[in-house]
Amino acid sequence: MATSINTIVKTISHQATTSKSDIDLLVELEPGRSLFDLGGLLMDMQDLLGQNVDVVTERGLRERIRKRVLKEAVPL
Repeated sequence: MATSINTIVKTISHQATTSKSDIDLLVELEPGRSLFDLGGLLMDMQDLLGQNVDVVTERGLRERIRKRVLKEAVPL
C-alpha cells in the first residue's frame, strides 16, 4: 500500500449488510501521519477490496454516533 498507517484496529459491524454495503474501518494513525495518509489508505483499501470503504479515526467520529460505533466495533 502507498500509505504506512500503523494498524487497522477495528471494523464496524452492521446488522443490515447487503451487497452494496460499504466497509467501515476505525483506524489509529501513527504519530506524524496526516489526513493525506488517511485518504491514501481509503483509496488503497477500496482498490484492494473492490468495494466502497469509509475510514475514520476515533477522534473523527461524530459525537451523536460515537458511543454506538465504539460499542459495535469488532477488533480485527
